[in-house]
Amino acid sequence: MRRAVLTAMAVVALALTGCATDAGDRSGYDEETTVSDITGEWQLTKGSDADGTWTVNGTPVTLVISDDAVSGQAPCNVFGGDLTVDGPDIGIDTISHTMMACDDDARNQLETRYLAALEKVTTAKVGGAADLRTLTLSGPDETMKFTIVEKKAAN
Repeated sequence: MRRAVLTAMAVVALALTGCATDAGDRSGYDEETTVSDITGEWQLTKGSDADGTWTVNGTPVTLVISDDAVSGQAPCNVFGGDLTVDGPDIGIDTISHTMMACDDDARNQLETRYLAALEKVTTAKVGGAADLRTLTLSGPDETMKFTIVEKKAAN
């Protein structure tokens, strides 16, 4: 359904591929993480990759998770992709996005780093109280922290 929305927008999309296959260090992760645990709309609060920490600066960056798909708002463009979840192991791939340029270089750089990091995540951890849920997605050099915006029922 998310891809239909992107297609309906009639914009040129760039398909990026990459599958993370290494589960990485699982210490501290809940082995029982399911899609229903992470289903919903999340807002990025901070992130880092091999190049260092990201500055979000009030730019709304979201990740919407449902069944076997992700979508959301990157700093400049909307995106969508495929999702696999197996316990704490997670994979996001086949990300496509609209091709609108940001109005400043900092947002362009944040978008590039965010979308690249999504394709490299290998683990998911959910924590916090019911009304202050947090999601941490991690990869070999990537860590992204999100807070729940809206919890959605899993299908």
